Amino acid sequence: MLPVMVAGTVFLLAAGTFALDHALYLKGMHAWMSNALGEPFYDTRFVIAQLSCWRSGIDVYAAVPCDPSGRLMDYPPIWLRLWFLPDDPSATVPLGIGLAFVFILSLATLPRSQSAGERLLLLAAILSPVTAYAVERGNTDLLTFILASAVVFFAERGGLFRPLMATLVFVAGALKLYPFSMIILLARERIQTAIGMLACVLLGGAVMAALWSDEFPRMLRNIPEGSMSFHVFGAARISELLASGPGNAERGSIPNPFAVTAFSPAQIVLVACLLFASLTAALISRTESHEAACARLSARESSCLLVGAVLFCSCFVLHASATYRAVMLIFVIPGLFRTGLEPGNGVFVRWSAALTVLWMWSSNSVLSAGGAIQAGALSPMSVAVVLTVWLMRELLSWWIFIVLLAALFNFLRVSSRGWRAVAAPSRIRA
Repeated sequence: MLPVMVAGTVFLLAAGTFALDHALYLKGMHAWMSNALGEPFYDTRFVIAQLSCWRSGIDVYAAVPCDPSGRLMDYPPIWLRLWFLPDDPSATVPLGIGLAFVFILSLATLPRSQSAGERLLLLAAILSPVTAYAVERGNTDLLTFILASAVVFFAERGGLFRPLMATLVFVAGALKLYPFSMIILLARERIQTAIGMLACVLLGGAVMAALWSDEFPRMLRNIPEGSMSFHVFGAARISELLASGPGNAERGSIPNPFAVTAFSPAQIVLVACLLFASLTAALISRTESHEAACARLSARESSCLLVGAVLFCSCFVLHASATYRAVMLIFVIPGLFRTGLEPGNGVFVRWSAALTVLWMWSSNSVLSAGGAIQAGALSPMSVAVVLTVWLMRELLSWWIFIVLLAALFNFLRVSSRGWRAVAAPSRIRA
């Protein structure tokens, strides 16, 4: 319960400071996360604005005058059918506070820390600028985290809880699409059970796609272009840099992959980088020390590691994501810490949990430096230093991706062994 208590205390302190001294709140938030806004729950306001315009008969895929920034609808169409959600802007703060509190309570699902070092790293991840960014914006990825926590909880239980786990995976995917990747957990099930639940999830997705076949393409085209600035992450960032040259590290943009009509040099570089990363991850996953470390994880540690890994990796591959989506890395800290204790692991594998927390905290200082570059406030030498740090951070994000992908590969390989062991007696009897 320590993560819940610490996160809850910090949230109440921030809320109290906002109510009593707004200037002090802004000063503190800017020190914590450089891109803090004057008013909290900006992304919660986005959802309410979409509903307000939609219920007034406005095509939110073309224009959203209800939103202060005019952001177009880029969430799955099911959001517009959630009749129980309010469409009054005055509901923004209550809804944002409720989302934040449920998120904090969901931290109770995390594995119990077994050492002071593990506890310190986990709390550092929870209190990182990445998490602060997600909570301050009231972003719906907090809801994804909450649903993923429930998936972890039900994944450990049998009986009727198994279909409920698959239902939650479908709900999370219907709301944000990329959480459909959590379906990988079905590999733990018996073949017949896994196939049945997978068929139900796919059928639900097919029905949803058929019902709103005219809206999904418009929604996908509305996904903003990724930025080469310092407040997003993703595999496409380094490929765009390699294809377009280092001069575009801060000025370039990453096209929406769902609106691209032809392959570009950057996409070819991206595929090559992903293939290299996948090969490296496969080699790591096949080492004796890595297999032994993964086998020693508890059920909760393993489930959290898998859920956090598949959510982060899917975001990393699909498009450039705002750093608040890296809040999913909270799930992986206990598992990475425990696997790092296994003798025989390489130095970077041993320190992968600490490096992940370092990456989560580095977003704030690097973002501040990026703003200084854009403002022309740094000398050429300082700019070179900042861009070097930016590049190192990009490479570190790739390493995190590789380590988490190795955990997923190991899980799939072990699961496939179980399936073959179950199938073998059937072939013998036949």
